[in-house]
Amino acid sequence: MNFPVHTPQSAPSEAKDTLDKVIQAWGFLPNLGAVIAESPAALELLWVGYAALTSKGTLTAAEQQLIAVAASRENQCAYCVAAHSTMALGAKLAPDVLRAVRGGQATTDRKLAALRLVAERLVRQRGALSPTEQQDFVDAGYTRGQLLEVIGWVAIKTLTNYVNHVAETPVDDQWLGQAWSVSEEKH
Repeated sequence: MNFPVHTPQSAPSEAKDTLDKVIQAWGFLPNLGAVIAESPAALELLWVGYAALTSKGTLTAAEQQLIAVAASRENQCAYCVAAHSTMALGAKLAPDVLRAVRGGQATTDRKLAALRLVAERLVRQRGALSPTEQQDFVDAGYTRGQLLEVIGWVAIKTLTNYVNHVAETPVDDQWLGQAWSVSEEKH
């Protein structure tokens, strides 16, 4: 099944207000937004969820992007790994940390390593974290509330990763500098 990469003109009329917000916020219409606009409800869900996590969350921008990269890598979504890797560098995530996250490898930063691990486990274990895994996250310096934020990010990334899989969303030119493929896996 082919999904259109909409323009603001070709998108369903119910999606236009949200698309305008996306373009205003990003300065362009990312292909993901253009594809998910096929469902105005799904587009709105993405917009509201992303906005809530970025504006009301307590994790830093770099930590948020680390979660997005880790969850997307675990879900094998080349589009989102490329996009969020680009944003991670813009958020000042150290390049060596980003390389490790993109490869599913540990970092030397204990706190960021715990964040990567919990994001990956949430995806891999379908949200089921043992009490020990939860405590390890808190012991690394995070809060229970931040664990819920990580779950929120994993939920949003699951939505976008699955959309990209189904729609075969082409990676935007803006993200191509951080292109990624499953063949980069180092397991």
